[in-house]
Amino acid sequence: MKESNFQQELLSSLKRDGHASFKIPDMIRTKETRFTPTKVYDIHATINGISTGIECKMLHNKTLDNFNVNMLLSAKEKKYKLMYYEGNQYESLFKLESSGGRGFVFLNNRLDRLVNTLYIMTLQDIDIISMYNKTGMTEYIKDQCYYGTGHHKQFDLDEFYERLK
Repeated sequence: MKESNFQQELLSSLKRDGHASFKIPDMIRTKETRFTPTKVYDIHATINGISTGIECKMLHNKTLDNFNVNMLLSAKEKKYKLMYYEGNQYESLFKLESSGGRGFVFLNNRLDRLVNTLYIMTLQDIDIISMYNKTGMTEYIKDQCYYGTGHHKQFDLDEFYERLK
């Protein structure tokens, strides 16, 4: 399972529920490409009239212990040893929130074909997680960010929509 499959499942769920949403495409890179703008985040949606940015992250066949906030950084950003809050995706979600929208990181943890767990993190959650040690971080995510499980290639996001109101 690839992250793109998770993104399509999320888009399908949002559209099923009547929300405008689209995936922000990745830039095509070729030998002739001289400039490729950095991508802000994966999905933009309007939910209950609120502009919402979603960065999708996937843990496939890994435990939740393998997640850390540096996953929000691109390879280039990691190379320059940036902190998670200096990364483009975090900054883009932060700018969206500063202008009245909402930014989230949706973490999909798939241990196997049947176990498909969704964690929804706000930027505040990401800040708190970054301060925890490895075990505390995992417990925080399980306690504060657990959302539910996915079924039939879709997610029940009703509770998430209610929190946005």
